[in-house]
Amino acid sequence: MLLQDRVMRGVVVGLLADAVKLTANYLAFRAGLTQVIFWQLTSTYILPAEEIVQPLGILVGALVDITVSASLGVLFLYVLKYTGSEYLWLKGLGYGMLTWAGLFATLLGPHIEKKVPQDAAGILVTIVAHACFGLALAWFSKLYLERAD
Repeated sequence: MLLQDRVMRGVVVGLLADAVKLTANYLAFRAGLTQVIFWQLTSTYILPAEEIVQPLGILVGALVDITVSASLGVLFLYVLKYTGSEYLWLKGLGYGMLTWAGLFATLLGPHIEKKVPQDAAGILVTIVAHACFGLALAWFSKLYLERAD
């Protein structure tokens, strides 16, 4: 069966956690705490500023975000395989924060700042959303571990 494979389960875990992260971001966007959605932010790495707000630019950002999140889910399951599931919630939270610092703040940061400057509230939204991502990774991984062989 497809979901008995650790890689495929990691993809599913990553995508489900991404849905939680995107929901947190979208709710903050609707509440006026940030001016952009994640798919616009992720597209800043490869598209010019005028294209990131266009439908095709948002689609490009979605594909980047979904691909990275699926890959992060796979990697997280392998981290758990080698480190164990003790302190799962802390590992998930730490993984989410490492993702924010390593990929989002460091890799995308300069591109975002040039193309869609964020105020402190917008940056805090990205931090909170990545914390939600990490905790969701832990939750969905826990469900996976309960069903694994």
